[in-house]
Amino acid sequence: MDAKTLFNMHKLMLGNEVIMTYSGYMSQALLTSIASVLKQQIEQDHLPKKVMRNIFSVFVEQYENVVRYSDDQIEDEGKDDVRYGIMAISKKNESYILNCGNVIKSTKRVKLLRERLNSLKNMSEDDLKAYYKQKLRADTEEGSKGAGVGLIEIARKSSEFDFDFIDLNDGTSFFLLRSILK
Repeated sequence: MDAKTLFNMHKLMLGNEVIMTYSGYMSQALLTSIASVLKQQIEQDHLPKKVMRNIFSVFVEQYENVVRYSDDQIEDEGKDDVRYGIMAISKKNESYILNCGNVIKSTKRVKLLRERLNSLKNMSEDDLKAYYKQKLRADTEEGSKGAGVGLIEIARKSSEFDFDFIDLNDGTSFFLLRSILK
């Protein structure tokens, strides 16, 4: 990449009020460093503690979603998952906008994820709370690498959230998840 392209990316991010972005391979070890910088940035805005906790929680859930489920990965047996994705956090007016994205190879996984996210979008706060408690008590779903509550947490803590899948014409899709917190 040449300097002009990088500078144009920089201008684009500034114009969209991006306060932090990362694109590359992600791991649990990297999460600690990025989370520390994000914490310092959101503390500067002197937000209510609940809003700061929600921003931080959604960030961690989105990041872990990439680390656990992106199909673009470095395979090294016995090592922690290292998977490729992108995260971008921006501010607009009084809102924080958290975006993450990663590649998914399976059309079956895309279909199931789309159904799950549509279901979450249609739930009320009370429904989300009850569903969250139910999932915590239930057995872990096959193929899940956690308690299965990450997306529910994102839906509960976000003022609004949206998602999209971009077909990459090679049998894979790029999954995008956007959360807005106020």
